[in-house]
Amino acid sequence: MINTDNNGYSDVTELFFGNVAGGELLQQKINDLVPSLIYIYDANKKRLSYVNKRITDILGFELEEVNTWDDDLSALVFKEDKDIVKNELEKYLSLKDNETHSYNSRLNHKKGNWRYFRTTGSVLRRNESGTPASFLFVAEDITNSLESEAEIKAWKELVNETEELLQFGTWSQNAYGGKLRWSDGMYRLFGRPTPGETKSAITPDEYFEHVSEIDVDALKKKILNSFENKMGFEHTYTITTTAGQEKVVSTKGKAIMSPEGDLVKLIGTTGDVTEQVNAYLELYRYKQITLEREKFLECGSWEFDVPDGKLTWSEGMYRIFGYEPPEQYAGGSVNWNFVNSHQSPADVERNMQEWKKILMEKTKYVHEDTITAADGKLKRLETFGKIIRDTDNAALKVIGISKDVTQLKEYERELEKRMEELERSNKDLEEFAYIASHDLQEPLRKITTFGRRINLEGEISDENKVYLKRMISSAESMRVLINNLLEFSRVTHKPSGFENTNLNKLLEEVKIELELEIAETGAIIRAGNLPWLDAIPLQIKQLFSNIIHNAIKFRKADQNPEISIASYLMPEQEKEGYSLKKDIDYHKIIISDNGIGFEQEYADKIFKIFQRLHGKSEYPGTGVGLAICRKITDNHNGLLSATSKPGEGSTFEIILPVTNKN
Repeated sequence: MINTDNNGYSDVTELFFGNVAGGELLQQKINDLVPSLIYIYDANKKRLSYVNKRITDILGFELEEVNTWDDDLSALVFKEDKDIVKNELEKYLSLKDNETHSYNSRLNHKKGNWRYFRTTGSVLRRNESGTPASFLFVAEDITNSLESEAEIKAWKELVNETEELLQFGTWSQNAYGGKLRWSDGMYRLFGRPTPGETKSAITPDEYFEHVSEIDVDALKKKILNSFENKMGFEHTYTITTTAGQEKVVSTKGKAIMSPEGDLVKLIGTTGDVTEQVNAYLELYRYKQITLEREKFLECGSWEFDVPDGKLTWSEGMYRIFGYEPPEQYAGGSVNWNFVNSHQSPADVERNMQEWKKILMEKTKYVHEDTITAADGKLKRLETFGKIIRDTDNAALKVIGISKDVTQLKEYERELEKRMEELERSNKDLEEFAYIASHDLQEPLRKITTFGRRINLEGEISDENKVYLKRMISSAESMRVLINNLLEFSRVTHKPSGFENTNLNKLLEEVKIELELEIAETGAIIRAGNLPWLDAIPLQIKQLFSNIIHNAIKFRKADQNPEISIASYLMPEQEKEGYSLKKDIDYHKIIISDNGIGFEQEYADKIFKIFQRLHGKSEYPGTGVGLAICRKITDNHNGLLSATSKPGEGSTFEIILPVTNKN
């Protein structure tokens, strides 16, 4: 039990007054003058022997309540700190008379919470053996100060986290130069080890070591100017971190002045702007590429804000209209009156009506205009536009690209003229072909007929008979050539007459027409099932006839000709190898023979008109047949090729699409 009478304060009165009475007066004075909690702890009994009345003001306990405490400090000390206090009390046993010891702990409040105290104590009295008999403690309430420290610490942590997140740091330098005080963010930014609490400064030389050579002089000049003129500064430059990484940083400094107008220090921030700079450079490069593309393609882009009526042009649009873009161009705005001034009133009225219809109905559109450029030249523009609408389908914005197609239109007109001339030329060729097939063949027939009569009826010498025979043969060859040229002319014309055709039927018709040749040579033709295709029957029939006729003609002397015909639907991978259209099916038809063959180097030559690999005396012909075959496959949007080896026969591959349109 704690004594509150005069005898209860013997340790205190003896401490201050020796054996002089008046402890009650001393207690009152202590309560009045000392704002801290004062108590005496009996080391022998391990309990409080005294506590001042401040316990009521600070912790809410009345002295009468304290008087009922009959144990050690457990009633006063917060339960989670009891072990701490117990260990701290052990340390007081070794104190000398002039020494003190302090510790922090929580003490209970009557309302159930607690408060932090810094307790400082010393030995008050010793036993005859010299061991401490009692201790005097003064406990100062530091709850508020600790809360402030916690807030400051939390704020510092928040600032540090913000610096790390945003990749920047703060710094300061006093008016006399010297070291720079850096935040942790600055150390991170420059790749230097973050220092402890005792060191947060860096010398200017250490700082400038990180700055690139091309930037360091300009940066030093700005900082010096800031000190001399008592003003802030801003500068962007390149640094190299301790790890060798290059960064672009931006520094902003501010001058802090005294009330008297003197410079106190510079403070500022430095942030990593590498990504922003790279993004700006990339945007700049993209803009330059776009500008060059607009110049090369003679086009420009524009944007129209429908609600605001604002029309924005790219640089290319100015150039199309014959103007240089405004200086330091950043997206020029023009009005419709300016645009309309370059068009005729009739075109303006027509365009306004069409524009209203586009805004009401279209999502994308293509439009052509004629303008008069600034230099007075007429230009034809082709515009591709897209309308951006809101959820209610109201037009918000129109974006578009306009291209100067004046030269292209001139090319088109020139091409139309050439097409007309070509059409006239084709008609002339048709007339020529008609003459060749009729008028020229008539005298040839007469030459042949009369020559034969003379040869049969006339009395001529054997030598003249030879000449006459040669004349008749030449006339016959000319007739065949004229017929072949006529056929070539016909297949050269724009194809028409496509129909779904059974190739098996066409092949049978060809066999019938070549029946005599097949019988005379003992030719064998083996054919698999052929497909149905969109084709021009007469042309495909001629294609088969020419290739089979060649196979029979160029046979080996000691073998009967054997001809094999097969076909299959081409798989996708094979189509890719020929660069054929992916959305169309193709059949490959393969015609092989056992004839004399030819060198592969001549595989393309044989499809050119009048090209022959053998003399007329060996193998008669005009050199037009395979040229006609190539023309037929071209007309059918197909391919024709040949592979061969001398003495091993030849193979012709015909690739034809399943569908064709007239």
